Parts: sequence; structure tokens; C-alpha cells
Amino acid sequence: MTVRTNITQLSDGNEAGTVLGQSATDLIGFHGVTPTAQKARVTNTSGTLGDSNTAISAIITCLVCKGLMA
Repeated sequence: MTVRTNITQLSDGNEAGTVLGQSATDLIGFHGVTPTAQKARVTNTSGTLGDSNTAISAIITCLVCKGLMA
């Protein structure tokens, strides 16, 4: 494993934590993708396999859109 020494920390050491974006409309992206606003909540109200597959697909699409998955 390569240890990187020239990284920039986003944290200022505040024990309360670090937040990216102040609202759901602030645009955020990772790994060089175009930043996007927060996506809507994914629900699976019926509990059927088809709805579960739709929900999982929506989650994967969101992760790809944010740059967290290829």
C-alpha cells in the first residue's frame, strides 16, 4: 500500500464532525464527476422483489452519479 503524504484533509479537527454541503441543493461530486444535488429518498413500500430491485437500481445509479462507484 502506498502512503500518500501530500493529501489535503477536509476535517478541521472539530469533534462535532465535517459536513459537505449546507443544503440538499448544494452540488457534490467525487472522483472527478460533475457535482449533483442530493437525490430523493428511495422507498420500497410494497416489499415485493420487483420494488426491491427498483430500489437497489436507484441506489446504484445514485452512487455512480456521485462518483462513488464506476
